[in-house]
Amino acid sequence: MDRDELGNMPFKPSEQKKTLAGNSGMFARLLCSVVRSIEQRHPWTEEYPFDRKQKAAAHELREAVDAEEVNDETVKGAIHRLGLALFCKKRRNISKGDFACPVYRFLVISSIKEGGSFMQESDITNIIAKLQWTCRSMSKEKMLRRMEMTTE
Repeated sequence: MDRDELGNMPFKPSEQKKTLAGNSGMFARLLCSVVRSIEQRHPWTEEYPFDRKQKAAAHELREAVDAEEVNDETVKGAIHRLGLALFCKKRRNISKGDFACPVYRFLVISSIKEGGSFMQESDITNIIAKLQWTCRSMSKEKMLRRMEMTTE
């Protein structure tokens, strides 16, 4: 790779790993929060229940990571399905408000600092940006995999 090609890349390869680790870590926290809430039957799940698809995807992810022989592709697929179940849900009944959305609940919980105060708005925006970046990266990876399969 020559210098001209590097100048056109949005991130240097060393920055990509750092960005991926930081942003996907926030997404992982969201997924862990959902899986734990369902498994531990958190009181919120009574008032704001997860739908069948979200519960199934969370269960699938738990099984994938707890398998005796963990298969990376199986885990990636389970992560993708849970992400889709959380972010690509059309809410028809909005009578329970924004808190009925698991992603919104995660954002609220994540914004509470030690001591009970809320973090600054700009910090919350950073969390949202990390989640969006990870969703876009997952979509891009899925598209690239599909393109590879069609060219084979």
